[in-house]
Amino acid sequence: MSRPRSFDESTVLNAVMMLFWRGGYCSTSMDDIECSTGVMKPSLYRCFGKKEELFLRSYDLYEQKYMSPLLALLDEGDGLTGIKSFNQAALDRFNDDTYPHSCFCVRTVSDAPPVDGIKERVKTTVGAMEGKLRETVLRGQEDGSIAGHLDPTATAHLLVSTLFGVAVMDTICDDASVLCGTNVALTAILAPAPKPV
Repeated sequence: MSRPRSFDESTVLNAVMMLFWRGGYCSTSMDDIECSTGVMKPSLYRCFGKKEELFLRSYDLYEQKYMSPLLALLDEGDGLTGIKSFNQAALDRFNDDTYPHSCFCVRTVSDAPPVDGIKERVKTTVGAMEGKLRETVLRGQEDGSIAGHLDPTATAHLLVSTLFGVAVMDTICDDASVLCGTNVALTAILAPAPKPV
């Protein structure tokens, strides 16, 4: 008969997510996780599996808690409003010391984990983000809030690349105004040219 768990799985998984978010996959050891959570490694393995499986579980939690609500903001108002809301929420999080610097996606990619399953998982996230942004750009072109001459696929790629670049800057820049200026610049690029009077 197995003993009941002496820890709360969701609490431990949240703590593990924050550890991987701060340190990346390669730099975060199972010893680090054991020390931070107070849960012995044998118990961690029984509950979550090996390190890769534990990472993927924590990454799923990140997408559920942070990425999905962020993407949902793209549905607010017209296309341009949705993108502005999405970017602003991301920037607000970067400027909030409650969270680790950068984003979990960028931290993982920067850490260059030698695990194909993790690389594919992040690739799927980026693909979904670009797809949702492309839909939003198309919607904005239909409602007139986004310039019609922009290629939706290339624009979505630009938006993701810019967001990831800002996430990297967040690790070295403490000036919130520098990061927030990005949203203003992107809005100017996306908005249609004013009609001549």
